[in-house]
Amino acid sequence: MVFCRADNLRWTLVTEIIDPGEEPAVAAAREIWEETAVQARPRRLLGVEVVGPVTYDNGDESIYLDTSFAFEWESGAPFPSRRKRHLLRPDLAGVGLPGGRRREARERPLKLPC
Repeated sequence: MVFCRADNLRWTLVTEIIDPGEEPAVAAAREIWEETAVQARPRRLLGVEVVGPVTYDNGDESIYLDTSFAFEWESGAPFPSRRKRHLLRPDLAGVGLPGGRRREARERPLKLPC
């Protein structure tokens, strides 16, 4: 499932920074539920990589440990979160993800209109 972000009109996967002490797969399932109203369960780990450093407008720098999972739908119909106002495209699951790697997806954005 991919989203068109309302703030920059770019396609992205469901992402979030996990809460302290939260397991990455649990955090990912929670975020999918919060953002899409879909219950999904993790099937396998796709990859772990370091992203960054990232420098923000205020000068802060961060380095992230990025964990990617393959999920299986269990229940629910995708519905965009009002909090972030994303547009959902569940029909585009896996599009633009060469080799299933998230980093490559960020480097090669989808060429589809939002």
